[in-house]
Amino acid sequence: MKKCEYCGREADDETSYCHECGTQFPPEVAPDNTEKPSPTVQGTLDAWEVTGTANLWAARDAWKCLGMLLVFWFVAGLAVAALTAHFPGLHYWTRQGVGRFIGYSVQFSILVLTALYFARMKSVEAFLKTFGLDRPPSSYVWFAVVVTLVLRGTSHMLIVYGLSKGVTNTSVRGFLHTVGVTRYFYLAPALMAPFCEELYMRGFLYRAFRGSYSVLSSTALIVAITAILHVDQFLQSWAAVMSISALTVLQCFLRERTGNLWDCIICHLVFNATSILASLLRHG
Repeated sequence: MKKCEYCGREADDETSYCHECGTQFPPEVAPDNTEKPSPTVQGTLDAWEVTGTANLWAARDAWKCLGMLLVFWFVAGLAVAALTAHFPGLHYWTRQGVGRFIGYSVQFSILVLTALYFARMKSVEAFLKTFGLDRPPSSYVWFAVVVTLVLRGTSHMLIVYGLSKGVTNTSVRGFLHTVGVTRYFYLAPALMAPFCEELYMRGFLYRAFRGSYSVLSSTALIVAITAILHVDQFLQSWAAVMSISALTVLQCFLRERTGNLWDCIICHLVFNATSILASLLRHG
């Protein structure tokens, strides 16, 4: 029998993680005549403690991925500018519900596929295990959801009492001023984002940075990347800076502590869903 060093619950020897709190059990010590898979770079031993497998990535993989994404964004920007110049109606269409949905779907697909390319996954099983999707959410998710709701509630109260500006929510306004089924296409990207963004942000980039850097440095880099991706919101509202940055730190903690990506996805989904609800209450 194994005993969890954090919650004290006992588990069978075959179990790789604690069913009570989600903590990964340390890997079995290999016999002297057996070599353990060696980490890719110095500092990746903690990946054994988190995922039960050697960290497959290093910071160079993350930087290569980000560099490729910059190239994609530059080319895509030129292509969109050329198309809108020749087809003026395209600019208007991309601002409508269906157009926004398709645009975000393409954007998310590029981000996820690029991350998967540099992650070098050879099978679905390896992908699920390495990205922390091979088991149900840990018990930490309840704590994280409560913190997420506190962050959202605090941000909402700051805006309501005029202590901070709100963020212009084009999706909510489009939803409120559109009739029919197409109005729901405005809200779809916000609900899709947690499943897509977590794959490349916490699933790949954070773990790749952790292959070379400390927890603090890796978290700071993810916060910086998040700020760039949400620059319009950061420039509009300091409440958005506070809530989004705090949520990012919380998600990195979850990925580090449990190795379970479902925890991060659920927190992100709760954050976005409550954001939509708060915006609907303000503008409705």
